[in-house]
Amino acid sequence: MLRGEGNKDWGNREMIDIAKHLNIFVGPSGSGKTEIALNWAWQLADKFSVVALVDLDILNPYFTSRQLGQPLENKGIEVVAAPREWANTDLPVISPRVKGLLQDPGYRVVCDVGGDDLGAVALGQFAAEIKTREHHLFFVVNPFRPLTGVAGGIATLVKEIEAAAGLKVTALVSNPNLGEETRGTVIKEGHRIVQEAASVLKLPIAFLALRSDLAGEVGAFSSVPPFPLEIFIKKPWERGLNLSPAGMYLPTLNH
Repeated sequence: MLRGEGNKDWGNREMIDIAKHLNIFVGPSGSGKTEIALNWAWQLADKFSVVALVDLDILNPYFTSRQLGQPLENKGIEVVAAPREWANTDLPVISPRVKGLLQDPGYRVVCDVGGDDLGAVALGQFAAEIKTREHHLFFVVNPFRPLTGVAGGIATLVKEIEAAAGLKVTALVSNPNLGEETRGTVIKEGHRIVQEAASVLKLPIAFLALRSDLAGEVGAFSSVPPFPLEIFIKKPWERGLNLSPAGMYLPTLNH
């Protein structure tokens, strides 16, 4: 069972301990779902021997987890994406390996799903398999992005993605940020909007994602467990500058 607002029985375990066989991250473009999926898989690999990251983002070929395949594989994470010859295209190619992973209970699987309801269609073709497994379907919200600035807009997008995927969202993930301009006041303001949406949808908030250097600024106002992020995704025009200890590109802009 999860821990967070809307569900007071979640306990005090580390966030990664709530992981199920399938951990699926959906949300509109720019919500930060890819960054969170990367961090989730990275931390799972510290605790479980077989972890896979499935890249189901068929809409945006530029800011996807497949771009970081080698560092993830060096960590012991199996990266499942389009075949290499199609990896840098925007064609909707999905690896046949996906279905096997969804059916294999030995794996901890993290799915990064493309933005909006169109991206969720890719997930929908696996709805039957997913429903037979314990899973989380996390809807990631950055309330400072278009269409998710008010509770009603968030609720509308959740319903659209649920309809496209044929699956129900199990919890929201609060990810309020303005990139490098993010401060504690920004997180507090944005998280309030996510709380309102959770109330409308009658869903829990699984965790509050934030840059690791800001984790100390949220304890006073949120009962939701924080999930500190190492920022791995780098924009194409920023590449070649610094690398994180994980060997991944460090960004200077919005995640």
